[in-house]
Amino acid sequence: MQIDVNRQNNGWGISRDGRLIETPRHQPWVVPTSALAEALADEWRAQNPKKLDWQKMPLGQLVQAALDHVAVERDQIVAEMLRYVGSELLCQRTDYPMELATHQANIWQPLLDWFAKKQGVTWQVGTGVMPIKQSSALSDKLQLVTQRMDDFTLAGFRHTAQTCGSLVLALALAAGRIDSEECYRAAEVERHYQIDQWGADEELQRRLEALKAELVFCQKWFRLLSPEA
Repeated sequence: MQIDVNRQNNGWGISRDGRLIETPRHQPWVVPTSALAEALADEWRAQNPKKLDWQKMPLGQLVQAALDHVAVERDQIVAEMLRYVGSELLCQRTDYPMELATHQANIWQPLLDWFAKKQGVTWQVGTGVMPIKQSSALSDKLQLVTQRMDDFTLAGFRHTAQTCGSLVLALALAAGRIDSEECYRAAEVERHYQIDQWGADEELQRRLEALKAELVFCQKWFRLLSPEA
């Protein structure tokens, strides 16, 4: 199996034995940066040509999602992301114990402030688990931000938001405001507080390590999409 990267009119294509690879919906594997194309080619080269293992091709899975789904379902995906506004993780604070509330404020508030400065709108913060009513201006701004994303960035944004449970963290990771470790720590403030108090069992540790690894992958995706990669 010969895997090559070729310059195309609209990006960089990945070919197998001289032919552009296609998605299940027959979209050619053409991506916006050479860095992403080379990383995808490496995933293909590591495969057994007789039996592909998609679980070992995380970049390939997200590329197919971008080409086959995001490209044709943008309005639905943007609407899906906006449904998370009322339950934004960084806005759902606790008021007890005070030590945990302080941790949340110290880690989360700077990211909400960053968003407000960058986008010109603010999030409302509350306590408890009930959804928080946010302004229509905030929803409108988030809709505009996500609509402006290209298909590959939107695919990564959706995957990151679903992984860490936060639109703000996903935007911050995509923009390079935080790295994967900071994203992981912010996503699991409460759980790490509980671990500090009572410890963690092996199953919890496995879940946290899996989350951390997935966020490392998300950061890699955004870096590979960067023109400077």
